[in-house]
Amino acid sequence: PKTRVVIQFGVAYGSDIEKVKEVVMKEIKTIKNLSKEPEPVIRFLEMANSSLNFKAYFHVDSFENRMDAIDEANTKIYNTLNKNNIGIPFPQMDVYLKKK
Repeated sequence: PKTRVVIQFGVAYGSDIEKVKEVVMKEIKTIKNLSKEPEPVIRFLEMANSSLNFKAYFHVDSFENRMDAIDEANTKIYNTLNKNNIGIPFPQMDVYLKKK
């Protein structure tokens, strides 16, 4: 039976939310074995400490194709964010040194 796939990703603060949704949706719709129903959805979930967090929801035609779809979706999302100059945050820590 078809199964749902959920891909979580984050972008940098200052990113255009509508553009993020648009470019990611365009890529999701090209995934092999994508089920047309229900329609894929991109949701903006939260303004976290270091990123604006999203989830992409879509279905594939069978459970056997789920892992390939996850790999394909992650690759396509990463590549399209880079191509469109949308920053992908990474964990970082600022350290301040005080001179005595």
